[in-house]
Amino acid sequence: MTDPRIEAAVDAVIKSRAWRDGIWGDGAIGGFDYSTKEKKRHVIRDHEAEARVGETVILFETDDYEEYEREYRRTCIRREVSAALAAADAADPLAKIEGVLWCVTVAGPDEVHAVQDYATGVRKSRELNEWLERNNKPDENAPIIFALIDEWPWDAESHSKDLVRQEKEEAAIAARREKKRIDALGGQDG
Repeated sequence: MTDPRIEAAVDAVIKSRAWRDGIWGDGAIGGFDYSTKEKKRHVIRDHEAEARVGETVILFETDDYEEYEREYRRTCIRREVSAALAAADAADPLAKIEGVLWCVTVAGPDEVHAVQDYATGVRKSRELNEWLERNNKPDENAPIIFALIDEWPWDAESHSKDLVRQEKEEAAIAARREKKRIDALGGQDG
């Protein structure tokens, strides 16, 4: 019998590749040259996200065409891999357990962060561990830090409050990033 996580991942990649913009028929990731005589500007946009949120979603921009081409291929593959991992996580038998409140536990600083469901916890743990691997400098005296999915150790009310707190933090971070992006563009919008 084939692992249901693998089958779910394959189906997600097929679906990801098949997505088309309803107006132009473009794939989910689009590359554009917004260069002017004064300034080179190559942009990668997410058409699928734009259809969902109703506004321009810029994933990457640069004035270097070679960097743009390299990142365009990586962005397309990243989208497919992300869809595959999310589908595989959702198909995990542990994701089907009902009545469990999940969290991401960060060993080292001993932090606990509520997550909506098992698949979200797996994804956030993976993302945090990847970030830690990229950004932590090797040091034999440093504590070992890693994230893993676990059951929420407290009651449902505290789980809900932690989810709301995180939503507010993530919205504030997104607003700061958007302001920084707009400031870097000199007030232009994509």
